[in-house]
Amino acid sequence: MLIKLAWQSLLYRWKTALWTTLTLAISALVLLAVVHVSQQLKSSFERSVSGVDLIVGPRTSDINLLLASVFHMGTLPTTVSSDSFSHWQQHKDVEWAVPLVVGDSFQGYPVVGTEAAFFSHYQVDKQPLDFQSGGIFTEHHDVVLGALVARQQKLSVGDTLHLSHGTARVSFKQHGEHTFHVVGILSPTGTPVDKSLWIDKGAVSELHGSSASEQAINSFLLGVSSPFAVLRLQRAINQFDQEPLSAIMPRLAMTSLWSLLDSVEVLLMVIGSLVLFAALGGLCTQLLASMAQRQRELAMVRAIGAGPGFVVRLILIETLFMTLVAAMLALLVLWLSAMLLQPWLLQTYGVMISSNVFTTQSAGLLGLLVISGQVVSLIPALSSYRATLQRALMASD
Repeated sequence: MLIKLAWQSLLYRWKTALWTTLTLAISALVLLAVVHVSQQLKSSFERSVSGVDLIVGPRTSDINLLLASVFHMGTLPTTVSSDSFSHWQQHKDVEWAVPLVVGDSFQGYPVVGTEAAFFSHYQVDKQPLDFQSGGIFTEHHDVVLGALVARQQKLSVGDTLHLSHGTARVSFKQHGEHTFHVVGILSPTGTPVDKSLWIDKGAVSELHGSSASEQAINSFLLGVSSPFAVLRLQRAINQFDQEPLSAIMPRLAMTSLWSLLDSVEVLLMVIGSLVLFAALGGLCTQLLASMAQRQRELAMVRAIGAGPGFVVRLILIETLFMTLVAAMLALLVLWLSAMLLQPWLLQTYGVMISSNVFTTQSAGLLGLLVISGQVVSLIPALSSYRATLQRALMASD
């Protein structure tokens, strides 16, 4: 009876109840979106280094080496000699080594010189890179495109292009004398691979008129034979006498990177929490305002024998209905948005946003919404209880 009465009461005041529920849903959606997008961005970054044990480059900070080598952001202070790369490539603990040479671009997208082995050893979600068309480069003037580059520049296998010197979008020095042929286009990964072009590192030497045998590289990626050898190899590289080098474990460097961005995430969470607090305040105000308009309804409830506590439970159940509907609506909108926007975000920005929005954190946030709604509704509920009790005492006199 109590549940049915609460539902009928909400239907009678459906406009006010609907507006309050929508306000709660929007505030919950803001918090859920902040948490979900933050988790997905972290996951996308971690996928970018899932198969790499060590990143080695010139002596610099861990974060700078990570950003420059994997995300092609920023620059490294110096280069690594080809002799050092060969030395560590042949180390007994190294299973594979892939060099990275940067410094050129195409329409603002970074061009990375490497070896064909990159496409089999570099992994996303522990899976090798996959081609949606074509294959790896075999000649100096072959180029492989990331999915986002191919889509935004409207390029396909068989097309030709010219590279530019430098990493800026507008370059004053073009490598116009060297024509590159598109031989492969990678499948979308939701990582920086989508926004890059890949050529043979020997082609980089040719572009700049240097000898391939003496070519310095910017950094290199290592796969280690066993997890137990990673720390030993890292220490040996960092203590290398012939050249000052830095060897980092990408996952640890990623943790340091997130610690620097924690303040931004906290700020967004605070803003979302303030929106939720305002919505809960609106819920309390709406319930208090409705008490004066529901005197007849409450009097009828008392007339049929219900005690003052019955009114308190009635208000709590009404609030429970609204917060549960708001929570489900927020989760549904976030799921639909993620599902509908996922292909567009991946193709346009190279960002992978999963549509799996029901996680432990989202469940916790929605549970917090429901519990907070119950706590807030105690204010008008207890106010109504006292008023009802006072009227009952006056009637008995």
